[in-house]
Amino acid sequence: MRLPEPKKLPSGNWRIQVLVDGKRVGRTFPTKEEAEYWAAGLKTKIMEGNRSP
Repeated sequence: MRLPEPKKLPSGNWRIQVLVDGKRVGRTFPTKEEAEYWAAGLKTKIMEGNRSP
């Protein structure tokens, strides 16, 4: 699983976008670590939902 790289905004916040079902979902965070943590959690939820029992 590869995560996108967060980008630093002129405001000092960090923006990250993740592709979910062909649509981009993005959020901004005060720190790079928070952005990466959110994206990893979102990707994990997606992967767990796609598993077959």
